[in-house]
Amino acid sequence: MIPVRRWAASTPLTSLVPGKIGAEEIDGLERAVELFRHWDASGHGGLHRKAVVGQLHGVIDAIQHRRPASERRRLFTIAAELSQLVGWMTYDASLPASAQRYFLFALRACEQATDVELGAKIVGDMAQLSKSLGNYDDSLGLVRTALATLPRTANPLVRAELLGHEACTYARFGSEDATSTRRSVDAAMDAFDQMAPADHRAWNRYMDRAELDSLAASAYIQLALREGRSTSSATDAEHHAVNATLVRPANRVRSRLFDDVRLSKVRLAQREPEESTELADRALTRAMAISSPQAIHRLRVHSRTLTAGYGDLAVVRAFSARLSEHLHQSDQKVSDIHA
Repeated sequence: MIPVRRWAASTPLTSLVPGKIGAEEIDGLERAVELFRHWDASGHGGLHRKAVVGQLHGVIDAIQHRRPASERRRLFTIAAELSQLVGWMTYDASLPASAQRYFLFALRACEQATDVELGAKIVGDMAQLSKSLGNYDDSLGLVRTALATLPRTANPLVRAELLGHEACTYARFGSEDATSTRRSVDAAMDAFDQMAPADHRAWNRYMDRAELDSLAASAYIQLALREGRSTSSATDAEHHAVNATLVRPANRVRSRLFDDVRLSKVRLAQREPEESTELADRALTRAMAISSPQAIHRLRVHSRTLTAGYGDLAVVRAFSARLSEHLHQSDQKVSDIHA
């Protein structure tokens, strides 16, 4: 707990009086976590990260005081959820090392709250972070560990998400693991189909059909980009990517941006650069309306891939120029803030 308190020391504290927190105040904290999740889903979570860290700091202080065991468990669960959320906000701000520390603290809080399912989900988050850094062996080891901790009767949504991450990691190893990729996707779909309404807890409510399809699409896209357009992987990638765009809730702005990027990659694998660029440009328009350095990073990487293959096309050059102009304006705003 001490390191997290030190990280949060410079942020404003919320109006908690640690020695006077009871069931009513804990109810309010749980509602606050829901608000923070709404901020994150809107694509503006990074702008409010200090507020969430401040709330985490207050909860950690509250845990230090004597209170009934049931209240302590609830507070540890809130601390775990807040730290997990800050971890993702920090990752979205392109600070992976700090994000990993928050995930580790969230995992320790889960242990105190005896919440195995939330703990497994957080290990899955750590696996996803490792994959984004190119540490595929570590990612696969983490997601397998998370799956192994889940009892047979565990929340099927947690299992479905973990299997989706497993599929995405297998796909990164290339065609030699294509069979494992497909097997994990199928297992994720089967687990999701076992879901009951009560399995949607506050911290995994985002895990809907659109999210499942986006995980499957991401896995198949990796295979398709290696194999070419006339493969079953490209067909499967298109199927899941299109489904995700069709059923994604309108208020999940950042997720819809990533849906566009995934579908753009599908069109690139199908050697349709004009449509791929059109989708990438739509994603850039969405990115301009939110605050997500991670989204911009993905667009930059995708832009380099488009330019490498089709840099002679006017639409690709125009997209690249528009992205560069946005990056320049964003850098200028940062300079003005620090001036």
